Amino acid sequence: MPLTMQTTAVLSTLVLAFAAHLPYAHAAVVPSPLTADVAYEYVQGLRQSSSDIVEKNPSELEKAISLLNTALSYLDERVVQDLAAGNPALFFRGLDVRVDLAT
Repeated sequence: MPLTMQTTAVLSTLVLAFAAHLPYAHAAVVPSPLTADVAYEYVQGLRQSSSDIVEKNPSELEKAISLLNTALSYLDERVVQDLAAGNPALFFRGLDVRVDLAT
């Protein structure tokens, strides 16, 4: 059975989440069905989780960085890029994640 773009995106997100060994349940939740709004909320959730980690325990900075890198990888997926092309809020999440990494 051929895989749809949505199925491929979901599988890719699962692989990224498990590859990063994310202990945070909400960070590994795969957004489905994939829409621009769902993708936006997923990335925002990763950003918030990262911020929470740094605020609560600055010594776990590597975990926070890992979450932000997961967000960037997710934003680089073709299906998410296609959604972002028509949604400025999603499109600019990549910039926001990079600013989070820099600060």
